[in-house]
Amino acid sequence: LPFVLLFLFFVKNKKQRALALVAGPLVINTFILCNSRGATIAMVIALACTLILAKSGHRLKMAMAGVGVLGMFLLMADAQFITRQQSTLNYEEEATAQGRINNWGSAMRLLQDRPWGAGGYGYNELSPIYAADITAERTTGKISPHNTWILVSTEWGLQGLFLFLAFIGSTFRLLHRIRKETNDLTAYYRSLAIQIGLIGTLAAATFSDRLYGESIYWLCALAIVAYRMHQNEAAVVEVRQTEDHREQPI
Repeated sequence: LPFVLLFLFFVKNKKQRALALVAGPLVINTFILCNSRGATIAMVIALACTLILAKSGHRLKMAMAGVGVLGMFLLMADAQFITRQQSTLNYEEEATAQGRINNWGSAMRLLQDRPWGAGGYGYNELSPIYAADITAERTTGKISPHNTWILVSTEWGLQGLFLFLAFIGSTFRLLHRIRKETNDLTAYYRSLAIQIGLIGTLAAATFSDRLYGESIYWLCALAIVAYRMHQNEAAVVEVRQTEDHREQPI
């Protein structure tokens, strides 16, 4: 969705705008079909961050886009989706939500015993010990924490969490540098689209195990690509300015 907004509002190519206009409802329909409460929470957080990080002169446009996205959800959502999302407000009464909170508590006990981590899939293997009351109800006898931050900590320890946060933080720093240094509006919002996408992905990762999924790393790779594009564009501008300076009469 951040890239849809990028192409709709800040890219002049009409064909790309048309494709973004078609892609928007399809992306929203994917959200509805997945029927994920974590993804919906992540989308709300992403939209809020978009309003905060957008240029002040464009915040009204972004707010109107947010209203448009909400309107599409209301038009396209079915009763099952709406009912499931409403359960987010009453998580105390929802068995799945309570189960995940209990999972997190079990993971914290594991982390206290093994602060340097239990190794790959450590929580999954040790869940029959640390979450015996939950795993007893499962046919497999094992569970996962359903939280990427806890997954990193329990498997790879506090040092693994530090390195993972440093990796994400360095990516955000690159994207911030692009917006700080560029005068190109498209480059600015290309960087912002990647960052908003990463923020939304990480927010959703709070409710699922995404350490071994591809989405986080693709977005970080896109950040590297965007930064290299920014460097190349800046180099071209510098060369042109140097040539113009040489052509001026003394």
